[in-house]
Amino acid sequence: MLEVTITQDQDLHLGTRPRGTAPALTHTHVPGATLRGALATAWLRQHGLRTPTR
Repeated sequence: MLEVTITQDQDLHLGTRPRGTAPALTHTHVPGATLRGALATAWLRQHGLRTPTR
């Protein structure tokens, strides 16, 4: 198990997928995909992209 504390630096817009012209609903939590993307971005900023070895 991993416990994570997150501090936002910018506004969060956590809309769900809109259907047609209906107003977009919003999440009441940070979706896992958003968290994974934030962690991946932090990792890449610190470590950079992997270069293929042949």
